Amino acid sequence: MFDLFLFFIFGLILGITSGLIPGLHPNLISTILILQNLEYEHKTILIVSVYAGHIVFSYIPAIFFGIPDEQTVVSVLPGQRMVREGKGMAALKTTIVSSLIASIVAFLLIPFALQFYPIAYSFIKHYLTPILLIISIVMIIRTKNPVYSLLIFLTSGFFGAYVLKIQMQDVFFPLFSGFFAMGAILNYQKSKIPKQDEQHIDFGIVKYALFGTFLGGFANLIPAISSPAQVAVLASVFISFETIAYLATISAINVGQFVFALASSASIEKARHGVIVNLGQITNIGQNMQTILIYFLIGIAITSILIYFLRKRISLFANINFVQFNKLLAFYLLLAVFLINGFVGVTVFIISSLIGYITVKMNVERTIMMGAIIVPTIMLLN
Repeated sequence: MFDLFLFFIFGLILGITSGLIPGLHPNLISTILILQNLEYEHKTILIVSVYAGHIVFSYIPAIFFGIPDEQTVVSVLPGQRMVREGKGMAALKTTIVSSLIASIVAFLLIPFALQFYPIAYSFIKHYLTPILLIISIVMIIRTKNPVYSLLIFLTSGFFGAYVLKIQMQDVFFPLFSGFFAMGAILNYQKSKIPKQDEQHIDFGIVKYALFGTFLGGFANLIPAISSPAQVAVLASVFISFETIAYLATISAINVGQFVFALASSASIEKARHGVIVNLGQITNIGQNMQTILIYFLIGIAITSILIYFLRKRISLFANINFVQFNKLLAFYLLLAVFLINGFVGVTVFIISSLIGYITVKMNVERTIMMGAIIVPTIMLLN
């Protein structure tokens, strides 16, 4: 039993590290772990704890540095907005509380999800294309400049469709880092970041955390729309979120999507999550679901408590000299993309950075660049 505890702690440390280092994705780590000569129980605990640590700590670079992965990509804009308002700690607390709520609620709803998924999937799979087309049209029409937005949506969309066909270790890292991180860096204008004050949590976020949890479950029903980023963008078309509510919803989607992916894997044999796919290779998810969920819940709780006590130190990231930091950040992103994906990834990174730069210059909402995932999804379904 003690050795399982050690593997659990080691997995959390590994997950925390991967969360703080953009590009070090839990999908990649779990792929490496299943190749190791370990007992399947140890591999299972390692993979689950890695993801628990990663999902909480990955919001630190997303909120304070603006560096996303596919889980945190749509949290970049509201997170950085709150940092500029001196509310970075409130943003961080919101993601923690929402993640905790989502993990508990999703855990309680697992028995219902096991019964619901087979029925829901058999119905919704026939209407996916018109649903996505309607959502895309509404999303573009609601922007400040629909013409420019349509241009960016299609440009990023067809580019995303091309990139997703390329054999790369991590497709999303160069794509999203270029769109959002480099797009912001290239348009950066020096400004003073205010002190990050201690902020109390508005527990009105509970309803958004609950909503995000259900959206996370919905993500597992739609083929090719398993990314929390996609679901959050689609939901924003129909519901107007304030900044804090948007963060609460996004973080709950992340957790809910993972937990409910266990149910979809066990009930309809559709694993919409890379980590769940890897887990399915080493263990019977249906038979071991309770154990997996318990370790995941404990991991979320421990990392959330840790990040809460370190919040004041973490908030000091906002006081970095961003003129110099942006240069280092750009170099780091370029180097990380090259090490992970080689020259092909660098090419994708440069092109996506150009699209991100143009999007900001054209005063188009940057969420429109999520066409990079929506357009390929529509193409895949037809």
